[in-house]
Amino acid sequence: MIVNKDEEQVCSICFFKIKKPSQKKMLDCDGNHCFHQKCIWKWIVQKNTCPMCRQNVCKYPSFGCDYNEHFHYINALSKRQHIK
Repeated sequence: MIVNKDEEQVCSICFFKIKKPSQKKMLDCDGNHCFHQKCIWKWIVQKNTCPMCRQNVCKYPSFGCDYNEHFHYINALSKRQHIK
């Protein structure tokens, strides 16, 4: 979810400002909730639901995603596998 505070976008997982568009990930849930890519990929590889509305979301990056999104997905996935 984006929390509007003087037009700033804030990640509702870590509560820090989303400073750049390249840091933002909008989910494919009905609410189109937005988060930092780093924060949301850690969540999605564990649960594959939106943390705000609990609707199922795609657990993989889109085919044409940018490098930054792919990097955060792979990083979150590799850390998840080390925990097992």
